[in-house]
Amino acid sequence: MTTQAVDPCYTKREVAQDWLKISTRSLDRLIEKKAWPKGILVGGVPRWRHSTVVAAIDRLEQADG
Repeated sequence: MTTQAVDPCYTKREVAQDWLKISTRSLDRLIEKKAWPKGILVGGVPRWRHSTVVAAIDRLEQADG
């Protein structure tokens, strides 16, 4: 039997404050500008997979040059 690693999900607050060190409103602005993915809705609340957060940060770094 093989086991798969679980890709944890993060809340808007966790992504904004813990990962990006910005306010949740600033994260909303990034989403509005399509510079950050909308995330997946879980019970009507957006969540972001760990792998999505890392990939989005990589894209922001590349765009910033």
